[in-house]
Amino acid sequence: MPSESMDPRRRPSVAVRELRTDDWEAWSALRLSDSERLAPWDATPPPGGGETMNSFPVFVRRQTRRARLGEAMPLVVEVDGAFAGQIAVDPIIWGSTRSAQVGYWIGGSWQGSGIMRLSVAMVLDHLLGPVGLHRVEINVRPENVRSLALCRGLGLREEGLRRGYMHINGAWADHVSFAALAEEVHGPGGVGFQRRLTRR
Repeated sequence: MPSESMDPRRRPSVAVRELRTDDWEAWSALRLSDSERLAPWDATPPPGGGETMNSFPVFVRRQTRRARLGEAMPLVVEVDGAFAGQIAVDPIIWGSTRSAQVGYWIGGSWQGSGIMRLSVAMVLDHLLGPVGLHRVEINVRPENVRSLALCRGLGLREEGLRRGYMHINGAWADHVSFAALAEEVHGPGGVGFQRRLTRR
């Protein structure tokens, strides 16, 4: 996805690209420095399922393989060339559904800057346009005030509470569900998500 500029006074370069194995060092440094802040929002394997967290290289190889199959898009947010966060489009479902779910996190140095809002807008436009999906969801913990504000600020439709939707930080957690449809963005009267930001 192309780089975008967010603030005409400062003009940081914001880009979204695929996750690579050589991102390990930057990813590790950022996650380590922000571990306490990010831990309450991290997905975790529920007990009894036999699943374990993969090492970074194994995770990247698995996600790259799934990306080639059209099942996922593991993405990196870069700001002025620096690794700033991630966006995960996972899973992508084709057939009669043509849908995906999107999750994201950003390093504390960029939190509150609008960079993740712009990055998510870029990804949504890409998914509901060139990729050809019909529906995209973002599910957010009710306690995650910043992420709720991001979804509402983009004008995503709020669809209600999903009880015990995902295992987060060691426990099943409720999530508020947001969604967008391709025709809401590209149909008559529709406005793409990046254009919504420039209208403000």
